[in-house]
Amino acid sequence: MRKFVAINFIEMENVLQLVLKNPEGKLPFIGILFPSDYLGARENQRMVNEFKNSLYKVEFRPIKNEATKIDVIVTQYVHNLKGEYKNVQMNAEKLKKFLDFNYNAKYFNFGHISVKHNNHYPLKTSHKGDIWVLRVEEVKINMI
Repeated sequence: MRKFVAINFIEMENVLQLVLKNPEGKLPFIGILFPSDYLGARENQRMVNEFKNSLYKVEFRPIKNEATKIDVIVTQYVHNLKGEYKNVQMNAEKLKKFLDFNYNAKYFNFGHISVKHNNHYPLKTSHKGDIWVLRVEEVKINMI
């Protein structure tokens, strides 16, 4: 039984989670919660390090037969950038409410976050130490 628990613990450590926030006085926030600062700081950091002033698009792609997982794709067509986050844990009802609530939002922020003492905080890129956040001009969800 201990092996079973250890295997589940290791699998849980690698899970990405979708975090959606509407902070007062700021843009709506779409975040990917990483299991470690190390992973979150490095994943797709070129987007922030070299092209943080560009506008991005976020696409949610539901996964067939997976009610609690989604793929998240971040693109910037001018610079031919694409970041993919596969099998991200999410709450479908919260995502629907977030998108409905922010239907008229002109911009969003997208970023990598982690958690410490039950509080989310933004990660920084490993190369330049920039806060891992991008400005998003379009958010869409594909239907299965």
